[in-house]
Amino acid sequence: MDSINSWVLLILLVLVTACRIEKKQDYVNYRECLFSLEIKKIELSNVGKNVLLLNISVITEPDVSVYAKYWKKEDSTNSRYSELSRVGASHTVKIYNLEPDNSYRFQVVAVKNNCQTVSKVYDFKSIKLPIWVDNYYKKDKNNNLDSIPVFNGYIHAYMREKPGIFLIINNRGNVVWYHQVSEHVKMSHYTQRNTFLAIIGTDQHHRAYGNRILEINVYGDTIANILTEDNPHINKTIHHEVLLDSAYNYVVLTKEFKIFDLTPLGGVREDTIWSDGIMVLTPEGNKIWEWTVFDVANLPEKLKTLEERKDWSHANSVSIDTDGNYLISFFHISEIWKVNAKTGELIWKLGIEGDFAMPEEAYFSGQHAVHRNAEGDIMLFDNGIKNKTSRALSLAVDENKMEAEVVLNAPLPKELYSRRMGSAYLIDSANILQTSAMADFVLVTDRHGKIKRKMRFGSLTYRAEYLTDFGLKRFYKVDNRKRIKQP
Repeated sequence: MDSINSWVLLILLVLVTACRIEKKQDYVNYRECLFSLEIKKIELSNVGKNVLLLNISVITEPDVSVYAKYWKKEDSTNSRYSELSRVGASHTVKIYNLEPDNSYRFQVVAVKNNCQTVSKVYDFKSIKLPIWVDNYYKKDKNNNLDSIPVFNGYIHAYMREKPGIFLIINNRGNVVWYHQVSEHVKMSHYTQRNTFLAIIGTDQHHRAYGNRILEINVYGDTIANILTEDNPHINKTIHHEVLLDSAYNYVVLTKEFKIFDLTPLGGVREDTIWSDGIMVLTPEGNKIWEWTVFDVANLPEKLKTLEERKDWSHANSVSIDTDGNYLISFFHISEIWKVNAKTGELIWKLGIEGDFAMPEEAYFSGQHAVHRNAEGDIMLFDNGIKNKTSRALSLAVDENKMEAEVVLNAPLPKELYSRRMGSAYLIDSANILQTSAMADFVLVTDRHGKIKRKMRFGSLTYRAEYLTDFGLKRFYKVDNRKRIKQP
C-alpha cells in the first residue's frame, strides 16, 4: 500500500494494465474489458475549513468519469463512495463521513463504456478536529460512550456561538462531519433532500432570531443564501424555525407586531403587541404565503398583563403535519395550534386552553420541537416549567372526537431539567433522542426516560436531531451512465 502522511497528495500513476470488474450483487453483468484506462494524476486536499471533507482531483485520459471508494484501514468491509464525476479528463470528487485522527484507504475508479479501471490502494490519515469544534463537543468528556452503539444512524447538532458550527456525530459518539460559518447558527434542520437548512444571525440578533436563511449540502456548497431583513420582498426578522416543504419552498417563523389601544391595561392608545407568524418563501426569496397570529386571535382580549405585549405567544417551532397543514408550538401560552396551510384558518388548539379533552398527565408547560412522529402521534419536548421536570411526550390525538391521550412519557432526572429550549425525537421503537439544552446534554433514553447514553456539549445546543443517514445515499456504478442506489 502507498502511504500518505499529509492532506495534500500528488501521485503520478503509470498506465494501469488491467481493467477489473468487481463482483458485487448490485452490479450488472458487464462485458469483459478489452482496454485499460489511463489514470495520470491523483491529488488529495481538504475542502475549506472542514478537515473531515476531502477533494480528490484526478486527471485521466479524455471521455472518462471517475468515483472514489474509501474505507477505514481496519475495516475494508464497510466502504463508502463518492459521486460519479462528469465525463471528461479533469475530475474532482469529494469524500466525507470521515472520523478525525483515523487511518483510511481509498481507490480511484475510472469508468468508460461500461468498463472500469481501478487504481492502486492508497493510505491517508485524517486530521484532528480544530480546537473550537473539539471544545464544543469532545467525546473524551462524555459518559457511556462505549464501543457498542445503542442505535443506528447519526445525530445532527449545531453551535450557536461564533464561529457557528453544524455538526454530525455517528452512533459511536464520533464527529464525522462539520461545517463552519462566521456568524451564529440559530437553528438547523437536516432536510429531505439531504441538505442542511439553517437560520443564521449576527451578534445583534437575540437568542433564536436571525436575518439569513442558509442551505448547504454535505460538501459545504451553498444551495440558497437569503437575507430576510432589509429585503423588500420580505423585510422580516425570522426566528426559531425554517424547514423545507414538499414543493421545496422555505417555511419560516417570523416576528410580527400590530398596533392596539392598550389603555385599559395601563398602556397607551397606540401601543404595540408583538407575536408571531409564518412565511413561505421560494428558493429565490420571494414571498408566496404568510399568516400571523393576529389573523385568528384578538390579542388585546388575550393579554393578562401589559408586560405580555412584548412577546405574547413566543412561537418556537413549526412543522408540517401529515395532511400538509402547520403545527405551531407557542412557548409562553403552552399551546400547540394547527393552522390550515392554504386558508390560514385556525383548525384547533392543543394545551392548557385547547380544544381537546385530555388527562392531567397530557398537559405540558413550555414545550419545544413539536412534530408528528413516525408513529403518527404528536411528539414534543415538554420543558416542564410547572413541575420543573423535562420530558419527551407523545400524544395520540383524535381530531374527530377531539380527545388526546398519552402514549409516550419519558421524563428526565431533575438535574437535567431544561427551563428553555430542547427537543425530543424518535430514534426507533425503543429509543428516543432528547436534548436538555440548558444542562448541555444530548441523551439517548428508552421510552420511559431511562438514560442509555449521555453526550455533553461545551456550549448551548438548542436542539439535536436524529438522522438515519446523511449525505448522498447513492452507490455509483456504470450502466450507460445510470446511477444505482446503494444497497
